[in-house]
Amino acid sequence: MVLKKEKTYRVKGRRVFHDLIIYLLSTVVVASLMTVCMIYWYLNHISNINLARTAETYLEQLKKNLEDAVWVFNTKTISHICDSYMNTKLVSRLKIIDTFDNKVLYERQTPGIKRMLKVEGDVWHDNDVIAHIELGLSKRMAENETFRTLQAIAALIIVIILVIVGVSMISIRNLLHAPLQVLLDGIEKIASGMYDYHFKTLRHVEFRSITEKFEKMARQINDRETSLRESEERFRSLVETSSDFIWEINNKGVYTYSSPKIRDILGYEPSEIIGKTPFEIMPGDEAKRVERIFKSMASSKKPIEILENTNIHKDGQTVVLETSGVPILSHNGKLLGYRGIDRDITDRKRAENELKRLQNLLSNIVNSMPSVLVGVDLDGKVIQWNHEAEKITGVPLKKADGCLLNHVLPLMADEMKHVFDAITAGEIKRNVKVTQKSNNDVRFSDVTIYPLISNGVEGAVIRIDDVTDKVRMEEMMIQSEKMLSVGGLAAGMAHEINNPLGGMMQTANVMTNRLTNIEMAANLRAAKEIGIRLDDVKRFMEKRGILRMLTTINDSGRRVAEIVDNMLSFARKSDAAVSTHDPADLLDIILELASTDYDLKKHYDFKTIEIIKEYEDNLPMVACEGAKIQQVLLNILRNGAQAMQEAMPKNSENNPRFILRLSHETETDMLHIEIEDNGPGMDEETRKRIFEPFFTTKPVGIGTGLGLSVSYFIIIENHGGEISVESTPGTGAKFIIRLPLEWRKT
Repeated sequence: MVLKKEKTYRVKGRRVFHDLIIYLLSTVVVASLMTVCMIYWYLNHISNINLARTAETYLEQLKKNLEDAVWVFNTKTISHICDSYMNTKLVSRLKIIDTFDNKVLYERQTPGIKRMLKVEGDVWHDNDVIAHIELGLSKRMAENETFRTLQAIAALIIVIILVIVGVSMISIRNLLHAPLQVLLDGIEKIASGMYDYHFKTLRHVEFRSITEKFEKMARQINDRETSLRESEERFRSLVETSSDFIWEINNKGVYTYSSPKIRDILGYEPSEIIGKTPFEIMPGDEAKRVERIFKSMASSKKPIEILENTNIHKDGQTVVLETSGVPILSHNGKLLGYRGIDRDITDRKRAENELKRLQNLLSNIVNSMPSVLVGVDLDGKVIQWNHEAEKITGVPLKKADGCLLNHVLPLMADEMKHVFDAITAGEIKRNVKVTQKSNNDVRFSDVTIYPLISNGVEGAVIRIDDVTDKVRMEEMMIQSEKMLSVGGLAAGMAHEINNPLGGMMQTANVMTNRLTNIEMAANLRAAKEIGIRLDDVKRFMEKRGILRMLTTINDSGRRVAEIVDNMLSFARKSDAAVSTHDPADLLDIILELASTDYDLKKHYDFKTIEIIKEYEDNLPMVACEGAKIQQVLLNILRNGAQAMQEAMPKNSENNPRFILRLSHETETDMLHIEIEDNGPGMDEETRKRIFEPFFTTKPVGIGTGLGLSVSYFIIIENHGGEISVESTPGTGAKFIIRLPLEWRKT
């Protein structure tokens, strides 16, 4: 780059030499005026002092001279003495007053004189005041004398000022103006590009130091311009080879420079966009958005920091640029424009969008899982928290993030050791059926801990699955297997009981026949052989109640046979056959079966419960699966009996009681069944959940919580009926079942 020599010229304006002369002259004049004023004040002060002394002297002289004349009241002498004083140029007023009768003895004043020094005094004679003197001395003479003296001094000062100014002008011209002119000439040479110029040698060391520094500065400027040219070449090379588009715009947003890289990024030649604005190669809405941002930045002169914007390539494709720039300011802070770079981030944005899509997909997968999924770091602090975790704990992700896991998920309080062990060992840890109590409800969870050991991420992912339903189902299956086993055992026992029961009842019948039938040949033959009368034997048996006992044995045997038959019917696997049943018979049969319910440990016996039957007459037959309806009724009776037994202490005045009601709803053609007890009842929360699967108010291990839910399913789903419960604490419970008389399974 070749530097052009600038045209030299003389700078117009005020000169230092002239200003120095003016300042010096002004200073001398001001100092002289101040000196004259001070001298005038001093002379005037001295004149006043001298005048006061003269007045005192004249006053004392008058006192002595007038003492005798005033005493003898010689007015002629008084006038003569006073006139002699008034004839002097200094005395301008004199007045003599007789103090005995206040008569003016003498009074005279020179006309036209106003400025005077006045003094007063008394004339004494033999210690008596005989007259009063008023004397006035004119100041005009003293002032005239002072003024003449001041004129002489002022003339002398003017001469001195002229001498000082002349000497100063010569000295300033030789000592300051000439060296400054040498400096100015040299500076103009250097400013024109003559960086090797040498100043004339000056006499004074101060100016020689300045010239040396200017020569040094010229050499430095030369070196810097050389470096600047080299740097400019390097910068141009960097700009033209940079992978980013480098630009410069004015304060209106119009391009004033563009690097060649714009060809590769947007397909334009630099000359094509010079004079245009960036907004002209953007889509409409994007151009308005970026223009608003630019105007806001320009108004506050702020830098543009990583502004993403969409541009249109010359071939019509969309290009995403990342723009950064700094404001260009004038020396007075005015915005001239911006200088910055544009980076093509189209590929990066595509990758970011794809990564965001994958992240959203992964997040949706994690959040849609029915399991609790939690991520923790090496310190056990939460780094991942899915929607199921929020749902279970009620703690949102923002609050859980960064907290210790056992603080926001109490279930993991006892599992943190396993978490750290899994992270340390890098092995998956599992813990099944972890128990947690919540609101008198027992929940079970399987906890699986997966350590994170890849991609530089350390920690663990914890999966928690609620397996309460699964555990309950397993328990139900086990219970069902037990019931099947009990059913099979009951059937086998029933067969085994029936054999000796049949023998016992048959033997009792034979005994009764042989003891009461006096016409039987075998009885007559045996009685004759031993020599007794059959009538006596019969009367003996009746007297001792043996015949009644035999009858009781037969009745009990028949009752046992009926119980065994009911047990076999109830335990027998149902084939889901629907048939018509007498509602009263269904209830009576299940009451007989329930009456065998006995718990030795709890001293509980169903037979002790009072049963009140309120059956409507001429009830129609109902079409249903008898065994399943009996199962529902037995379940309700057993639950009520156990609740009453636990709630009522021994020797209580209130005996446990069931009221069974059967009626026909003619309008809906449905059978209405009510089972009411006088037990402890239940609260509203329990009543609402009574038919939920696995819900139970019994201690752990006593009930599965499935009885009433199965009953609900049998009535609602299998028979298309309705089942509900009415209860409040302390008033017992009433279960209401409504079954359609005609079969209409849903």
